Amino acid sequence: MVANSAPIFASKLNALKSLNKPLDYGISWRGQRVLGDNKTIRGLVSGIISGGVVGAILFFLIAQKPYHSFLFALAYGTATGCAALVGDSIKSFLKRRFGIVPGALWIPFDQIDFVIGATVVAMFFVEISLPTILFAIIFIGILSFIVSSLGFALHIKKNL
Repeated sequence: MVANSAPIFASKLNALKSLNKPLDYGISWRGQRVLGDNKTIRGLVSGIISGGVVGAILFFLIAQKPYHSFLFALAYGTATGCAALVGDSIKSFLKRRFGIVPGALWIPFDQIDFVIGATVVAMFFVEISLPTILFAIIFIGILSFIVSSLGFALHIKKNL
């Protein structure tokens, strides 16, 4: 969730300005942008960094796998942070293909894309049961909608 939120804060803080370029470099496919202007290199980098930072912090708080060694925790956080944003980018790609405009709400995919991406990569680091995966998708999906609604109400986010 931190990696998925990091691009919003990086944008609001105008951090990493030189990386504020579209992730798809403006390339179109079949007459449509591949991802659009809302997916940026800055967003990807800020998400990867924040994922790594959270992994490193959790190393000091949790002593079991995947946080049993600092490098493993850092790798886990970085990889799952990146995967969360790749999941979000895949969803954006699909939205363009289905003709859904950027920023338009696409329930439940806007709420679970990053969970699915991060979970797929997390399975290479730790064993995750199917009930845990389903619980994460449902619980984090609902929590994501609540957090997005709050961010929109506080004018942190442009849309839900």
